[in-house]
Parts: sequence; C-alpha cells; structure tokens
Amino acid sequence: MPPLFEIVSYKGLDDDQVDSLKLEIENTLKEYYNSEADECVLYNLHESLKDVISTYNDSVKGRCYICLDQLCQDE
Repeated sequence: MPPLFEIVSYKGLDDDQVDSLKLEIENTLKEYYNSEADECVLYNLHESLKDVISTYNDSVKGRCYICLDQLCQDE
C-alpha cells in the first residue's frame, strides 16, 4: 500500500479536476513505492509529482477563477 496523502488546499480546480489530480498522484506514488531503493528514487518521485501537478496549472484559462464559468465562448 503506497503512502497516504491528502490535498488540503487547492484553488481554481473543479471537483472533477481534483479527483483526477488525486488519481494521478496516487498512481505515481504506487509506481515508485515498490521500486528498487537507490539514490535516484526520491528525486525521480519528486520530478514525476511535479510534472503531474504542473499539468493542472493554468487549468482555468478562459474561465472565472471564482465560479469557473467560461468568460467567453470559443469561436
């Protein structure tokens, strides 16, 4: 069983995005939890988690940061 984690603070993500983020983090933790212990495991885990979280940056582009509704229609 991989380590447990909790997302305690997030802004600008709707519930579906938070659920997707949690699932991606969980899968990444599972991938590294049983890997061979070497000096690179922690660094690789950090880099992988940073990549996962980075995909959710600027995810509300074109939407209101408060209500998450589209600010304008795509043309």
